[in-house]
Amino acid sequence: MKKISEIDILAISGLFLPFIVFFFDIKCIFKSIFHIPCISCGLTRAFIEIIHLNIINAINYNILSIPLFIIIFVFYILYFYKLIFKVDYIAKLYNILSKHYKILICLLLIGWIINIINYIS
Repeated sequence: MKKISEIDILAISGLFLPFIVFFFDIKCIFKSIFHIPCISCGLTRAFIEIIHLNIINAINYNILSIPLFIIIFVFYILYFYKLIFKVDYIAKLYNILSKHYKILICLLLIGWIINIINYIS
């Protein structure tokens, strides 16, 4: 019997997370407490806009939606490639991202500040 890895759990949970958010109407705790949007506020609406090819609307909802959508899309392509061809490029992608985590954190913070400015204005 095949052992289920952390990547498998992440991939499966990532496929079901949007359904949980839609059906249970989960509110953002951060926004409820601090009255400003969190880093991920608007991502669900932005992803829907990306799927409908409304890139400008997606950017207006959350500026981080485009790069995050691309990363998630690449992750799922690599995951299914791993399942079919038994070649693990996900570990290589993880190594690349982990080497540049400080840049990623800075980009997240800059995106969050831009989202707060858009929310205030």
